Amino acid sequence: GLQLDQYGNPIQPTNPVPVTVADGPVLGIADDTPAALVFATASSANLLDVYSIGTNFTLKAVAQGPYATGNDPHGVVVWPLSSSSKGFVYTANKGDNTLSAFVVEGNSGNLQPATSFATGRAPVGIAIDPTGAYLYSANSGDGTVSAFSINSSTGVLTSLGAAVASGNLNPTVNANPGPVDIKVDPSGQYVYCVNSSDGSVSLFTVKAGALTLSKTYPTGTGANALAIY
Repeated sequence: GLQLDQYGNPIQPTNPVPVTVADGPVLGIADDTPAALVFATASSANLLDVYSIGTNFTLKAVAQGPYATGNDPHGVVVWPLSSSSKGFVYTANKGDNTLSAFVVEGNSGNLQPATSFATGRAPVGIAIDPTGAYLYSANSGDGTVSAFSINSSTGVLTSLGAAVASGNLNPTVNANPGPVDIKVDPSGQYVYCVNSSDGSVSLFTVKAGALTLSKTYPTGTGANALAIY
């Protein structure tokens, strides 16, 4: 972990301690700030590793982890309303077209066994809107984005309808634009998706969590990640 100064620059710890992930490689990572936890997907092992954040931002694996996910987990996201007593964390499992939902038992970092939810083919990107009401997955295998509502008491996901096709500027070259990363605008009004095969970013408008494709913009070839400032 890195501490940032007032300008956003990393402050190097005096005695940095590397963390070896025995069940790696790690393809996704997310933090739960109120509970001082870090979550990492170990894709080849089909596991979610959980670490507590200690003094000087050192990481220590929780005693009861790691936890089984679906097949080949990639993206991981923490419910933004998680607290020091309870929260939720979700993984996108590329290998079996599912999302895994875990209940986090507060600062202990212990997780209840995952509940699995079907989504589009080969999901890799995953995001939650700022209000914690909706979750989205970028489905790289069929060129779609799926939308779900989140039960704020249980973390259970409910589909908001059929997956929506992502934008594709070059359909004659790539029938599947290959959506791989997804982010929600801080206002919750827009969702953006990176299409790796197509070399583009698609903009969706949001109404009650449901998505409507608005426009697709070209990017550099092979774009794989997206950030919103």
